[in-house]
Amino acid sequence: DGGTVWQCESSLSTTQDTDTDCGTRSLTAYQDLLCYWYPTSSTSGTAKFYIDGTLVFTSTFTFTSAAQMRFTFGIKNGGQPRDC
Repeated sequence: DGGTVWQCESSLSTTQDTDTDCGTRSLTAYQDLLCYWYPTSSTSGTAKFYIDGTLVFTSTFTFTSAAQMRFTFGIKNGGQPRDC
């Protein structure tokens, strides 16, 4: 609660790769949030997160199946996070 920065995270089962300060969020202007997935093989790849065109976080990992992969944006206002 009360945070003023963007946070980026990739998650694989019970393992998370998190950056708790990917940049200050604007309270007065829209910001562009962009995520890309770059596969490097059939079982590994890199997720890249951009804010306003600037790369702010990179996470590389290995997985067993891409069947359940997705990007999610969340907003937290108060005590509970909300998926968008």
